[in-house]
Amino acid sequence: MTCPLNRFSEATIVAISAFSIGVISALPVLSGVSRLGADYELFPTYPISSISFDETTTYAPPLSFLKENNKYPFETEIYELKDAPATRYLLPTFIQRLFLVVFGGNIQSVWMFSKIFFPALCFAAAYFLCKSTGAGQFPSLISSFLYSLIGFGPRVLFDINGVNAFQPIFISRINAPAAIAPFLLFALAGLVKIHTSQKPKAKAIVATGILGGALFFTYYYYQIAFAFLLILLAVLYALMRQKDKLIAILKTGIVANLVAVPWYLIFISSLLHSREYELASSINGKWNAFPAGVTSEGILFIIVFLAVSFMILRKTSAQAEQNKNIFSSSLIPLIGIAGVSIFLQYASSRLPLPIIQPEHFLQQIAFGITVLLASLLFFSYNIKTSVQNTGQCENISLFRKAIALCVITILLVTSIIKQVSVSSNSIPFSAVSREETAARKLMSAFTSPDDVIAVKNPFFNSAIASKIWRFRFYGFAGTTNLPTKENVERFVFVQKLFGVPWDDVRKSLSEANNSKTPLASIDAPYLIAFRKIPESEILSYEKFYTSADASFLSGKKLDYVLVFPDENDHFLKMTNDGFADVSESETEAGVTLYKLNASKSSPLNS
Repeated sequence: MTCPLNRFSEATIVAISAFSIGVISALPVLSGVSRLGADYELFPTYPISSISFDETTTYAPPLSFLKENNKYPFETEIYELKDAPATRYLLPTFIQRLFLVVFGGNIQSVWMFSKIFFPALCFAAAYFLCKSTGAGQFPSLISSFLYSLIGFGPRVLFDINGVNAFQPIFISRINAPAAIAPFLLFALAGLVKIHTSQKPKAKAIVATGILGGALFFTYYYYQIAFAFLLILLAVLYALMRQKDKLIAILKTGIVANLVAVPWYLIFISSLLHSREYELASSINGKWNAFPAGVTSEGILFIIVFLAVSFMILRKTSAQAEQNKNIFSSSLIPLIGIAGVSIFLQYASSRLPLPIIQPEHFLQQIAFGITVLLASLLFFSYNIKTSVQNTGQCENISLFRKAIALCVITILLVTSIIKQVSVSSNSIPFSAVSREETAARKLMSAFTSPDDVIAVKNPFFNSAIASKIWRFRFYGFAGTTNLPTKENVERFVFVQKLFGVPWDDVRKSLSEANNSKTPLASIDAPYLIAFRKIPESEILSYEKFYTSADASFLSGKKLDYVLVFPDENDHFLKMTNDGFADVSESETEAGVTLYKLNASKSSPLNS
């Protein structure tokens, strides 16, 4: 049976569907802008959800750095480590830098566009992957909707007023997965092409290798999973004595590694400066401080994956009359990537590997691929094999079409309700702070990219670089290469510089959460140490606090201190007591930017 839609109408339907997913993903932002206008804060100081927190502290600063310096992103937190190159999220950042050119350097506009563009691209990539397996237009369309809406876990989608009341649907998260998943999906489509060809063509090999190599410039979950998949397929083809496919996979791996050569060089150079692995291994004193922690949702997906894989392999064996090999199914690369991701989830949580939060192998890869597999199996199309390679549309019963359309309608309506609800819940935390706006204006007008600024509030300290990039005296522990102990000492020193009594500093170091943020898991210890700080360490920081004076700045660079109105009196008292010496100041809306004298700071200031 031939497809009832011509190519133009198919492209139109896919484009409209992809755009709808993009708009739904961006609804919290679009709704916030419509309700608050210019007062809407895209990167709130106090995190509203894990998505907004990651975007504020991790994804936005490299783009601000790239805009400010117009060069490859390096350490975005600490001046003394400014030569430590970044190794994560490079590809999304450079794509967003191109968007900056289009939007005249307006970072907020770029991120609003990205909120639509990347989820829409995810949908299109999922559709392309489904079509490459031989599925028809209708199964591919439905599967792509399911991938976009529940492919990263349905728990958040259906939790409208519970613990996830502030959390948007997961595909809203930039950069991972929305800006990275398309490269994986397109690469998987290339592997499907190779797998279902008797003699894979050079174009498919080169294109797949380039996309696989591009994954090295995203985040390590994707590059590791893709590398393991290539190894798995190579072993499979060797056992099946399929020489042409084995050679094709080996060539794909070679191309991918050639594309990744710049990343390898960056990574090797980063080892001279980077403390990332020290950070990963030192949390709670052992590797992998974040255990697998598989939830009931994860267990359900694993069970579904095993059941679906078994049924697909049985179905393939029954359909491939001329070739009884069950591994000829076009879905083998999809089964493989989900399987290796589940394996890596458990392996990395139990072996001494520097992989933080290995559950992302499940959440960002295995979940979505399992949804695609289950959806395609539901429609029971004739799975394409190396012998049967028609790519035609299948006869689908009206009953199955009705079920699929009902499910998609329910999910779309639920997702719209969910996203609008997230916006309503987040509005009180999304309004621009007059004082923070003044602080950014001062930094923009009177400081340069080489200046270092001290800020009392660790939340604002972590959010500064999301809109205007500047070095900070202490950094966000999740991204800086500074050892945890020194980062905490820098934080404690700044607190003393602002005249904060030790009892209040101690409270900050030991508090479980901060009442100003809906995201209870984010607190001061997490921002500056990436973990709970034990009592024994707090006692050592008390000794440091007692003895700390201006000599701590020796060998360190600190140029400005940013002081909010309620902090000014205490800071001035410390300067009068000789703890710091300021030469000039600028004030905006009660916020003051003090310049430190080099004589009482560091020789680096001169």
